[in-house]
Parts: sequence; structure tokens; C-alpha cells
Amino acid sequence: QIVIDAYNGDPQFDRGRLSQVAVAYNRILSPRWSVLTGYTWSHSRNTGEYFPGNALPGFPRHTGVLVNVWKHGGRDYTLLSLVYRSGRFTQMSNQTVEGAGWTLGLMHSMDLRERRWSLVTSIQGPLDGRVPPTFWLRLRWRS
Repeated sequence: QIVIDAYNGDPQFDRGRLSQVAVAYNRILSPRWSVLTGYTWSHSRNTGEYFPGNALPGFPRHTGVLVNVWKHGGRDYTLLSLVYRSGRFTQMSNQTVEGAGWTLGLMHSMDLRERRWSLVTSIQGPLDGRVPPTFWLRLRWRS
């Protein structure tokens, strides 16, 4: 249940075409430690009524992902991720560009009291500080 949002957003457009080529490598280094690296190349075009031919907003041309996972025991783990996104447009008109940058994420998941309670915490944000970090917490009870 590890999800890394490589796009980090919710782009708005009516219709488009997205072509991507991706490669990834996942390696288990020990029973408790694994790493993942990945790269995605993207090419997008707006095929909608408004701004046809423009690049789709929110999709960077280059995305790189580095992830380090440490398993503490049982189902408990800590994840550290670093994601690079090249510059990308923020609107269909392609008039506003969000600059390239790195996002750092830290997540911890653990089960409590005979696995009836599950706790997941996460914090992530861009390293350049352009927006404040996002923090979330999920507490789940299983019967």
C-alpha cells in the first residue's frame, strides 16, 4: 500500500493524449531494507476544444523517483522518498510554469494492539519551500 504521487497535483483539462516511457529498478538489499529507483519520460498534448496542441498541465517531461524502505518488524515500516519533477505547466493555456524541483517524503506505518489498530503518518513537501509541507495521519481499527 505504498503510493507515490509522481504528479503531485490534480491537473485540469478537458481532453488530451499522454505518452509515457518508464523504467524502474527495485532491489531488496536485506530482509529489512529495500530501495527503488525509477524514471518516467512523458509527452502530452491537449486534444480538447480549448488550447488544442498545448502541453497538458501538470505532467512533467521528466520524473525521477528514489525510495528507501526500512521494515522494522511485523508489518511496521518507514519509507523515505525523493521525487524530481521537471518544469510543467499549471494551466491549459500553458502561460504559467511551475519550475523543476525535488519533493521529499517521509512515511511511517505501524500496527498496534494485536493488529486491531493501524497507524500511518506521512509528511511531504518540496525542498525549495515554495509551499508548506503536507501532513496526514490515518488511524484504522479492524474487527
